[in-house]
Amino acid sequence: MTPLLWLSLAWVGGVVLASGLKMPAWAWGLAAMGGIALTWLARRAQRRSGLSQRFPLPPGVLLAVLALGGLRWQLAQPVWSSADLAWVHRSRNAPTWACVSGFICSDPDERPTQTYLRLRAEALQDEAAGWRPVRGQLLIITTPGEWRYGDRLLVCGSLDEPGSNERFSYRDYLARQGVYSLTYYPRLKLLGRDAGNPILAALYRLRQTSARTLDKLFPQPEAALLSGILLGLENDIPPALQDAFRATGTAHIVAISGFNMTLLAGLFISFFSRITRRGWAALLAGLALLFYTVLVGGSAGVVRAAVMACLGLLGHLLGRRQSGPTSLSFTAAVMTLFNPTLPWDVSFQLSFMATLGLVLYAEPLQQGFIRLLERRLTHNTAQRVAGPIGEYVLFTLAAQVTTLPVTVYHFQHISLSTLLANPLILPVQPLVMILGGLALLGGWVWLPLGQALALVALLPVSYTIRVVEWLGQLPGSDQALGEVPLWLVIAFYLLLFGLSLKSLRQRLGPTVQLGAALLIAGFAVRVALTAPTGEVQLTIWEAEGTPIVLLHTPTGKQVLLNVAAEAPPLRARLGRSLPPLRPNLDGIILTASGSKTLDGLSDLLETNRSTAVWLTVPPSTGRSLTRLQRLCLQQGTTLQTLLPGQGLQVDPELQIYLLTRSSTRAALLLEYGQLRLLIPGGVSPKDLQRQANILPGGWVVLLGKDDLPMVAAWQAFAPQVILATLPEQQAQSGWVSVAGQQSLRLFTDGQALRMVKSNAP
Repeated sequence: MTPLLWLSLAWVGGVVLASGLKMPAWAWGLAAMGGIALTWLARRAQRRSGLSQRFPLPPGVLLAVLALGGLRWQLAQPVWSSADLAWVHRSRNAPTWACVSGFICSDPDERPTQTYLRLRAEALQDEAAGWRPVRGQLLIITTPGEWRYGDRLLVCGSLDEPGSNERFSYRDYLARQGVYSLTYYPRLKLLGRDAGNPILAALYRLRQTSARTLDKLFPQPEAALLSGILLGLENDIPPALQDAFRATGTAHIVAISGFNMTLLAGLFISFFSRITRRGWAALLAGLALLFYTVLVGGSAGVVRAAVMACLGLLGHLLGRRQSGPTSLSFTAAVMTLFNPTLPWDVSFQLSFMATLGLVLYAEPLQQGFIRLLERRLTHNTAQRVAGPIGEYVLFTLAAQVTTLPVTVYHFQHISLSTLLANPLILPVQPLVMILGGLALLGGWVWLPLGQALALVALLPVSYTIRVVEWLGQLPGSDQALGEVPLWLVIAFYLLLFGLSLKSLRQRLGPTVQLGAALLIAGFAVRVALTAPTGEVQLTIWEAEGTPIVLLHTPTGKQVLLNVAAEAPPLRARLGRSLPPLRPNLDGIILTASGSKTLDGLSDLLETNRSTAVWLTVPPSTGRSLTRLQRLCLQQGTTLQTLLPGQGLQVDPELQIYLLTRSSTRAALLLEYGQLRLLIPGGVSPKDLQRQANILPGGWVVLLGKDDLPMVAAWQAFAPQVILATLPEQQAQSGWVSVAGQQSLRLFTDGQALRMVKSNAP
């Protein structure tokens, strides 16, 4: 390994080590000086003894660089004073009302219902004093508006610290970007325009103009996808399409990554080499990559990919082959020099590990595949066949092997269709970028020219979308997993990289093969046990007299109806009722929205995330609702209120309707085939008489404590089965009791109904 590789690894190791040791800055500085002194002493001893150097670098140099990495991390930790914006709410450890003036310092992040603005604060007025200068950045979450980079604003609202929970720290995520304060929906007043850097303002305007041009050239969602691929603007991509990209493991197509940058670097160097000498061509290509990096936002993954591509251009200029591990480690060291918090950024981790997989395993896999083909084909034929297969299948496999642990650790899911999706869509991605980029350039010059070019580019873009949507709809395309411990991720990487050493691989070959076979078999069994059965399954239990229903749909979705005010018992029930590999929910529906219910829901979401939450009764404003809104925002959970008569299409043949509601209660109807399950939720039978036409014979009613006083009225409805949250000894003849530690499971194919009662959760 080269000295540069050792130095880069030592630096990054020091950054990571410092986050755990929490040593003061002076201690790291002392360690660095100790490393330098150790190097000097070792050099003197070497000259006196005449011995040769046994290591690529003296250990003292590595110790000094490691300590400098730790010092850099420690110096990056904020030290708060009254001159900092975050000090206002951190000193009181509570939200604090204040007015802040400053300017928008980045391109606004516009979403369908919200806009995220990042304000560079300049002055502040709080409850304790008048205006005074401050420094720091403030994240503003507000309604959509005509905001742009450089706008000078007056912001008045409640300043708070971003939230955090055991699974995701929004606080740490924003801190890595230098943001420590947040405010939701404050009062905003525009004070002026063009307060930022004029060059950045021009680039951001170009980015937004380009996005609008793509909207004119292409239909949706093709225009939205090209905005993501070419400009890094992914917010307009429909949620269903985003889910399909995630489910098929092809989200890297949308995000600007090493794949995009490598392709652009090749295009730039090819173009500039035709018009100038090699040295100038590499320089101009590097400048073009720098311009593009700033244009698309400069995220961690984009910067890493750009630095790697520039190193490749440097190798082209020097006429030398780029050293993959050295370039990658040097890139990581340079990036952590400017931002030492990057090793904890998920985007950085995925980008780094994907590139590492390509560096370590792409070439060996390619050569092994060629040797396999040469048993049947000639050498030249094997080379021709292995080229496209290696680029679009084996290289993707190499990247996925090294990113798999990061994915399952952070997102708790694994895509089973990715090995099919990537070979189908990767071959057309160069055409997507080239033709889409040409259409955009043509649209800048003359809109009809861009529209003509867009007709050609539309085919590969539409093909990409259709393939991803089709594969994303396949059953089992995306398998959710449980929480993965960190030690298992570390063990995986140690085993993977250890087996990359030829001597160790030869010693452990048979043992590793047997262990891998057992792991694969165990995983297959777990997947089979948790796979959808094709039936609807309802697990019913009660909490404080309220019926709680966990719904498993035929395609494997999991929806919870109602929650308990006390979250721990409910979490225990869910832990035994949800599949071990999938502890999260696809939706939660509440039939009440009191403060205790909302607090119970927030406590539950801390450990069992949900894709969506639907309220049936409009909640009153207050602390409980604010907490729930913030938590949903941090986790990306959709929070909506249903209207009477509105239905949710949970599965193709499974609907849940909000029949009617009062100021505090709501009635739900679940419909699947011939099964109709009514959950009155405290709404009287009289109020439901208008809905009686959708309750023919053969329906089931689930009664809670608020429904039990109206027993005679419910019996007059002549339901087929009455389920009630009351003890067995109090149940009437023909009723099924669900109370205490009892739980009831209903299974139906839409025709017949089976019930299994258990005394355990």
